[in-house]
Amino acid sequence: MAASRRAYPGIYMVCDPRPGRARSSVREMLAAAGQAAPRVAALEGPGFAVAAVSSPVDEPTCGPGIHCDNHGILIWAGEMIPPPSWSGRTDSLSSHAAAAIVRQKLLTGGPGILAEIDGTFCGAWYDNETRTWTVFNDRWGLIPLFWWADAERLIVSPRARLTWQASGSPLRIDEDGVADLLRTQNMLDDHTLIAGVYWLEAAHSLRYDGRRVMARRYWDFRHRPSTPRSYDEVLDGFVETSRATIDRMTRCRAPVLQGLSGGLDSRMFLAMCHDLGRVPTCYTSGFAYGEDIRFGRQLARVAGASHDALLLDERSLPEQLRASIVDTDGLHGAGHLALGAPIASWLAGQAGAVLIEGYLHGVLGGSDLPTDADVPPDRPPHEHRWARDFLHGGGEPGLIGGLLREDLAIGSLARWESHVDDSFRASHADDPLCRAEYAIIAGRSGRNDVLVPAMYRRDVLARHPACDRQMIEWFAATPASLRRARQLYIDVLVRRFPAFARVPRADGCSGMPLVRGRWARESRWRREQLYSTWARLRYQSVRRYGRDSLAARAWAFETCQNSGMFEPLLAGDARVLEYLRPNAVRRLWMTACVKPRECVPLLSLLTIEVMIRELECPRGAIGSVDGIEFQRLRVGELPQPVLVEAS
Repeated sequence: MAASRRAYPGIYMVCDPRPGRARSSVREMLAAAGQAAPRVAALEGPGFAVAAVSSPVDEPTCGPGIHCDNHGILIWAGEMIPPPSWSGRTDSLSSHAAAAIVRQKLLTGGPGILAEIDGTFCGAWYDNETRTWTVFNDRWGLIPLFWWADAERLIVSPRARLTWQASGSPLRIDEDGVADLLRTQNMLDDHTLIAGVYWLEAAHSLRYDGRRVMARRYWDFRHRPSTPRSYDEVLDGFVETSRATIDRMTRCRAPVLQGLSGGLDSRMFLAMCHDLGRVPTCYTSGFAYGEDIRFGRQLARVAGASHDALLLDERSLPEQLRASIVDTDGLHGAGHLALGAPIASWLAGQAGAVLIEGYLHGVLGGSDLPTDADVPPDRPPHEHRWARDFLHGGGEPGLIGGLLREDLAIGSLARWESHVDDSFRASHADDPLCRAEYAIIAGRSGRNDVLVPAMYRRDVLARHPACDRQMIEWFAATPASLRRARQLYIDVLVRRFPAFARVPRADGCSGMPLVRGRWARESRWRREQLYSTWARLRYQSVRRYGRDSLAARAWAFETCQNSGMFEPLLAGDARVLEYLRPNAVRRLWMTACVKPRECVPLLSLLTIEVMIRELECPRGAIGSVDGIEFQRLRVGELPQPVLVEAS
């Protein structure tokens, strides 16, 4: 990695009884993550060293923060926003004040108190009485943490690759991780591509007593639907909740950014920002003729916001895609990563800004609720249409099973089916729609709202509306039937923000506005048909692939093919062949060359191949990190609390 890149935000921690080894390992991880790390707090003690790295944003609520006293240590990164009842204040606390309060609450209430804290964060807590470390993340795990442990050591970092390198263990690929990525373009649970390296799942704490680790969930999303007095009350509740959330997130000294698509979530939050008088700088990634850029530009114009179109470019895509695969540890399929390939480099030029994440439903459900017919009571959940559509996104089960080695195909399919069925049953909700939605939430561990923003956090402070308790509570209390097809959000836009509703919605090339009225919709439809005809004549890629999301993946496939990026995958020594049926891969390749829209499994295989070869590369000289000093301390011998400032 280039020396100018900043370290990944998160916790870098090593417990190792050998003198000096813990600090040395943490320094090596920081150096490998990125040379520039302007907001780091670090300390060491007997048998451990830990550093917290936060985004380079100078906001009072941002870590890193460390609070130490005779009872223990709390070190964290990100933003921890305790409820006002803990401090008696309605305004946001500074990072140090929050650390002191949270550390005291952990002492009396344990990790369960983390469920009451807003924001995106991760951290580690040492309890002097029990002599145990507890590593934790926020409700949605939006700052990834990966861990490795044996009988004497624990290693934690925000990157699976860094965690494995610090362990010094030989490279072994996890077959379950390979199968998960092919089936879902994500991970089902805590697997990674590296055997022995695990992903700390969302809303979990990891307890380590010097000999063994134990992961435990401290919070779980629960539907608690209540019968509203009226539909208008539901709309008012959403507007009030969203407005309060966006108000807090945009109160900052730094410039505000927002990614725009032509969908509902980002336009809703842009409308809220406009209503509050805090208009962000907007950007959209895609093709010049794509709905996202066309309608995103129109939405920005309505808000009076500046807008940058980040165009996908065939000359830049291979390098950008390879970097994205490596930055996400090969845990997210290239079929998704390709569509946002230019964003990371653009955000690097906006360092120090606050990014409002606009994809609310990426966290809360992933997409629209299924219809009643898609949740039949007489069939197991894994056979339902919603399960195949949302949780088996890498391709049809038969296609993926035919690609994988026979024993791996059988075992991985059974594990996927059990995961879906168990999640459906674990929801404890009576409404089958709620059960399906819960299973979708629980089944998308490696989704793009976790790993992709994790790349961006090196340069900006990413805030997500779904991290606020108010938003979660509103979502959980609103009957699922009222949120079906997101009609509720459409009604809010039409009634409260009509100018934003008049901009067409990106929904697969129909370009229909949200406003009602036969003539308005008919006029828009005809205009969109004319545009489709023009785009087909103007752009060869439209004639070849179409204009929907599968078309973008087909374009990415052929672009990578022409650049030679697939050559290692097609070589006789391809690393993925150990887990596949070679003849099936060749047949799929020939099919995709003729029908590039059927390329998604090949893009997932490309992800795996690129990452395995990257892991096999020797690290070479890593170098060192300048300007980071580890404060030494021994818990139990502190005359007064110690606050460690970020260097």
